[in-house]
Amino acid sequence: MIGITETICQMETVNWLQQSWDSLLKTLNIPSERSEPIWKELLMRYQESHRQYHNLLHLRHLLKQWGEHEDLMDEPIGVALAIWFHDLIYEPLRPDNEEQSARRAEQILLSWQVDQALVQRVKLLIEDTAKHMPGTDLLDNRLFLDMDLSILGSEPDAYVTYARQIREEYYQLPEAVYTAGRIQVLDRFLQRPFLFFTPAFRQRFELIARQNISNELTRLATQVP
Repeated sequence: MIGITETICQMETVNWLQQSWDSLLKTLNIPSERSEPIWKELLMRYQESHRQYHNLLHLRHLLKQWGEHEDLMDEPIGVALAIWFHDLIYEPLRPDNEEQSARRAEQILLSWQVDQALVQRVKLLIEDTAKHMPGTDLLDNRLFLDMDLSILGSEPDAYVTYARQIREEYYQLPEAVYTAGRIQVLDRFLQRPFLFFTPAFRQRFELIARQNISNELTRLATQVP
């Protein structure tokens, strides 16, 4: 029964995403015969078996947030494209996922003859996710990173699920190695003066995000030999 429920949820998510994708490509005047191969590539990538968190649901979550904040953006189409492509390449143990995703996005957009300025904007947005720090002070860059990290400020149970999914993506690492690395990542986040770069996200998520991270660090500390 659970399998059937998951399948229905997956189908509903794919249908929702396809409508969003079709709407975006219509705005860019990209005909379906040119966009269809990329849609199939996106589906294949975001459904890779090792993706427990960086998958279609993550994509849908970000696109919903994009819809909620579109009116604040200078170049909403650029942010939408960055959302679609930012995790296109995702192998947890490789150090250049963001660079490779940005490069693939650039290839695709140039093949569609998208304006060069927009292509470069998308590329920079994706590259910012490598360190989750905005490369410029543009509001779009800050909003995009805040949306990507908003999971940190989710309800405690949802955060625990997220943390478990991240661990599952790093299944190749022994527990001690993963725990040490995860503690380093979380400590670096807590050392920042703030996690979120826009007032709206900071007000909504900052305190709960810091509490969630602290709680995870406490749990991880019990696993340190």
